[in-house]
Amino acid sequence: MRQHPAMRGAPLRQHVRPSAASTALKALPTEKNYIDTGKVRFASNDLPLDFHPKAQRAAEAAWCAGEQNKYWEQRDTMINNSGDLSKDAITKYAQTISLNLASFAACTEAAKYNAVRRDI
Repeated sequence: MRQHPAMRGAPLRQHVRPSAASTALKALPTEKNYIDTGKVRFASNDLPLDFHPKAQRAAEAAWCAGEQNKYWEQRDTMINNSGDLSKDAITKYAQTISLNLASFAACTEAAKYNAVRRDI
């Protein structure tokens, strides 16, 4: 499994499934007690399934945010706002977490992380 250098890990996840957000929120005590203390190492792999038309865009956006060490902030923001994963909304989320928008746009428009789909 590939892992972005800025990632500390999380389970397989889709950025557009509401149940993924629910599961992530329930996992917070586990993260605090085990992952943050170094007792457990968590690995992550994005899962942009074809029947979720915006999942690939969201996965790529998270990886692009990771280039600025903001993978988790972008991912969490998109999960919390999974009802709107349009290109404009994802850019707005990137702005709210203080990403360099020019770098973020260049990365997403170049489809630099299109290979995320190969992990499926």
